[in-house]
Formats: sequence, structure tokens, C-alpha cells
Amino acid sequence: MLMQPINSHNALSALHCLYVGGTGSGKTTAAKLLPTTKATDQILFWDPHEDYRGKFKGRVVRRYKSFTKFFKAAIAGRKTQST
Repeated sequence: MLMQPINSHNALSALHCLYVGGTGSGKTTAAKLLPTTKATDQILFWDPHEDYRGKFKGRVVRRYKSFTKFFKAAIAGRKTQST
């Protein structure tokens, strides 16, 4: 089965991005090279290997040791708006 986009209107902005791949496929490199990422954007990483330890684009990266805490923080973050 070929997957089709729900809304394939190319004039609309793509506001979400997902990188998935095996080890060494370039996910971290691609995310770090995103030219459109601003310091005020909300970015969510599931990063068990700590590739984003410290800072990303000048902002502190919050770390969570459990998926439950990570998920709760993600929900709380979606309730805020960046400016």
C-alpha cells in the first residue's frame, strides 16, 4: 500500500518534521543543520544516547530518564506558545 499525505497541498507550510533512521544514518547531523530552526522553536528529541547533551541552537536541552516524564514534558510544552 502506498502512503498518501492527508493534505498534499504543497503551498502549505510544513510545521512538523520527523527524522527516523538506523544508527549512523545522519539523523543528528540533519537536525543540527536545519537552517530554518530558530532558538524560539519548540523542538522535541527522544535521545537515549545523549547526542544533544548540553545545548542545541544555543538553548539548554532538558533531559528525562523515563519515557513517562519525557511524554509529560512534551504535553506541557505543547500547551505553551513560543514567540
